Amino acid sequence: MGAVHIPLPALLSFFSGSGTDSYLPLLLNLRLARVLTAFLVGGILSFSGVLYQTVFRNPLVDAYVLGVASGATLGGILFLRLGYLYPWPGAFLGALLATFLTLYLGKHNGGVSLIKTLLGGIVVGSFMAATTTFLLITWKGPFHGGFFWALGSFSNSSLRDALGLVIAGSIYLFLFLLLHRSLDVLLLGEEEALSLGLKVGKFRLFLLIASALSVSLVSSKFGIIGFVGLIAPHMSRLISGSLHNTLLPVAFLLGGSLLVVSDTFARTAFAPVEIPVGVITVMLGGPFFLYLLRRRV
Repeated sequence: MGAVHIPLPALLSFFSGSGTDSYLPLLLNLRLARVLTAFLVGGILSFSGVLYQTVFRNPLVDAYVLGVASGATLGGILFLRLGYLYPWPGAFLGALLATFLTLYLGKHNGGVSLIKTLLGGIVVGSFMAATTTFLLITWKGPFHGGFFWALGSFSNSSLRDALGLVIAGSIYLFLFLLLHRSLDVLLLGEEEALSLGLKVGKFRLFLLIASALSVSLVSSKFGIIGFVGLIAPHMSRLISGSLHNTLLPVAFLLGGSLLVVSDTFARTAFAPVEIPVGVITVMLGGPFFLYLLRRRV
């Protein structure tokens, strides 16, 4: 549902518990569910961005830049088209495929080249996004005409979605806060991390799989939402520094807040027309990415 005006007195009475029930279904089942879902999705995307940037030791990468979000969306669509009831397993496989394709394209002299990785992510993401578009155009099934969804949308979010994301987000946050020292060690470089006893190869693989898992959970349901995992971690480092015990929760909160604001703008700025939230985040993130790229390269 798009923009529907709710009078301020009705909103205040809803929060005080003293009002009528006329706006209760709208506020509880639509507005509250949408805000919670957007916040949790933004937090998870920002969280995955921190993990990707730790693996690559580079603040210029996230699930969107690496093509992982596009891979997850394509995998989910393919699974639905093949007759599977749930898109998530296909989204997970698509996210993993995009991750390792980008890693392969980024190889250079036994290491990983920043420029090759970025270009590889653009190629992989563009190809998979184009394939998704082709499938949406030619498929006469449930997702026919689903471009709005593919560009990122919370229009069909529910309290059930929010509950599932609360569980997933809590597990991720708890798990990686336990591993915060290993994440800090990984930032020191491979040789230093190995000398401190960290099994770098296995730990990086674990982080890539965990990140692909989180991105696939989001992209299979809400489409491609770009650059949240780039902007929020960078802002978080300015606030909390680079130590993961503070960086991870701050990034989660900032990512969630950023996406709630973006979704509210997308829903209300041109009402009754609703803009896909992924369009808004890319418009914000594109210039920000170029700014970081100019400083880094």
